Amino acid sequence: MDAYKNTINSTREITNSHYSPRVDDTKENYDILDWADKESQFKRFHVLSENIDLSNKTLLDVGCGLGDLYRHLQAEKNVPKHYTGTDLVKPMIELAKTQQPDCEFICCDMFAEPPADRKFDVIYCSGIFNLKTEDNMNYLKFVTESVKTLLSENGTIVFNFLNERVEQKYDHCFYYSPEKVKEIISESFKNVQIIDDYLINDFTVIAN
Repeated sequence: MDAYKNTINSTREITNSHYSPRVDDTKENYDILDWADKESQFKRFHVLSENIDLSNKTLLDVGCGLGDLYRHLQAEKNVPKHYTGTDLVKPMIELAKTQQPDCEFICCDMFAEPPADRKFDVIYCSGIFNLKTEDNMNYLKFVTESVKTLLSENGTIVFNFLNERVEQKYDHCFYYSPEKVKEIISESFKNVQIIDDYLINDFTVIAN
């Protein structure tokens, strides 16, 4: 953990400073979360739903924002047995609880301080690597190593990333090579699948 301490602290600070001011219940959810539009947000969600049957499974949504993933899964009739959403940004979690009072939302850093008594069948991380931090690749290594403590036996992790191939890049964002990401995740997981055909600026990794 000590080797990653600076990276974790940097990520927390950058995440909170970027997203906390965006939380405003008069805005559309996708705008609060800094996605281009609702369609692209839901295309990312659909990759999860299309590739994993969540029935009778527990789902942890890390960086859940306002819990829009759960709404999307309800619409696609692929609802998990139990949904837990976590986020670093306290105002985000407070608004999520208001919008979806029947869901479980927790404000915490689930990877830095994993609960000792909980395991999940599927862990989904959408957008948690998008912001440029002190060391994005180091943070990815930390998350990949930490996630196993939260997964049940034969559990699955689903990440998405901004793709380096996109022409229009934003200074505050970090863009990844699918090949490099697969190399890092393969150090911790035997089966790593890249899905790279749904958005020009995004790709998803499914690992178990």
